[in-house]
Amino acid sequence: MTGQGVGAKEEPKDKWPGRASAGPIGKMLRTRDLQITRGRGGGELRDGANPLVILHRSAFVDGAGVFDTTTEAAVLRWAADHRLGQEPALLQMVTERRTRAIAALVRQGKGRLEWRRLNATPQWRMAVGIGNRLNPFEIGLSLHGTYGWPIIPGSTLKGLTCAWARECGIDRDDPPRFGRIFGLPRIKIRADSDVGAPTAADAPAVPPDRADGDETATSGDVVFFDALPVSGPVSVARDVVTPHQQPYYNAPQSHAPGEHHQPIPSPFLVVDGGTFAIDLVGPAEDVSAAAEWCATAVDELGVGAKTSAGYGYLAAREVQP
Repeated sequence: MTGQGVGAKEEPKDKWPGRASAGPIGKMLRTRDLQITRGRGGGELRDGANPLVILHRSAFVDGAGVFDTTTEAAVLRWAADHRLGQEPALLQMVTERRTRAIAALVRQGKGRLEWRRLNATPQWRMAVGIGNRLNPFEIGLSLHGTYGWPIIPGSTLKGLTCAWARECGIDRDDPPRFGRIFGLPRIKIRADSDVGAPTAADAPAVPPDRADGDETATSGDVVFFDALPVSGPVSVARDVVTPHQQPYYNAPQSHAPGEHHQPIPSPFLVVDGGTFAIDLVGPAEDVSAAAEWCATAVDELGVGAKTSAGYGYLAAREVQP
């Protein structure tokens, strides 16, 4: 990483040195005493700042242009103390805009579409997107592409709901219904050893407007929207996992696991409170079933990573949109 745009003057060396962000943004973003500040001598950055800029567009470097990993602590502290920049007034405006947009979509369906909303609250902590590496700090958390607030992606909710439907045997008992709700992007002929996989005969009839040469692919008729915070900001907390055998995990061919290895704390962000609105739109019968499966799935299977450690379980209830 280069040090372009970074001031040549080095900050005094201490445990939490002040660092400027690389590039032109370095004139506006710095770290100082475990805080993110508005440039040199500026005040602490608080609510309203976009986390996509702080997490995904900034990398705090020393005077030689070398990325300083100690600045991750300042980023994590800002994220937790200021809830990743969620501003209640702006959040309310976005909630109302989402409501109007989905209502307009349902009206365009002219009676063919219905809307179900679930309000889902983490029962403890939730880590969604922990595996992505979209920023130099490697802080994985699914964020809204415009506002940067924590979300539960619609693809995650659809996959989770589909998994629960499979748990319930819907794909075996009623393949046309299963394919109609979730779509069937990949149909393969079942091999003798592939017990339980769908067959071409399981695929629902392809609608005429989908017969575009790919006779096996169909889209689901229920839309799963990204779940956004509702009724106020969701709270964000710092968490940590401490692997004790990092040499073994990095090179298992040359290192045996051993208790003598140095523990390496690895911090990450989680959502530990607040409420998300899960919106589903589709034909009446299908969207009702999908909403019921989704509400059960977030409670029984959990969302995101580390569900075996108790993360990701949500209490969901259907509310009037």
